[in-house]
Amino acid sequence: MAEEVQMWSIEHSYIEPWLDAQDDETVACIFAALEILQCKGPALGRPLVDTVKGSRLKNFKELRPASPGGSEIRILFVFDANREAVLLLGGDKSKGERGRLRWSGWYRMAVAKAERIYEEYCRNSTARRRNGRFSGIS
Repeated sequence: MAEEVQMWSIEHSYIEPWLDAQDDETVACIFAALEILQCKGPALGRPLVDTVKGSRLKNFKELRPASPGGSEIRILFVFDANREAVLLLGGDKSKGERGRLRWSGWYRMAVAKAERIYEEYCRNSTARRRNGRFSGIS
């Protein structure tokens, strides 16, 4: 008898405005990476997923999809206790100043912002559980 594969849910509402602003080729690359993430969950590692350093959040990761042109698309996310990957912030770390400083500068800004978004997600999840509306599925 074949073992049933447990898929991970993907909560993407926090990155929808950013995602809508991307070109079709970039979106296709992102969705291809998300399909793999949905199947593999936390077992997925480099080169597609890596741990983000400098965060106080446990299970804080970055999705590193293939990126067209000279872009370096990154999506910061966490795995929660409900088998869900919560996509917090998307961006192109190649934009900005020059060289390595531009990339480390992107992470400084992005990690802090993603942590704030995650705090909001946790507050909203707590409120949904209190009101009996939490199913763990978005």
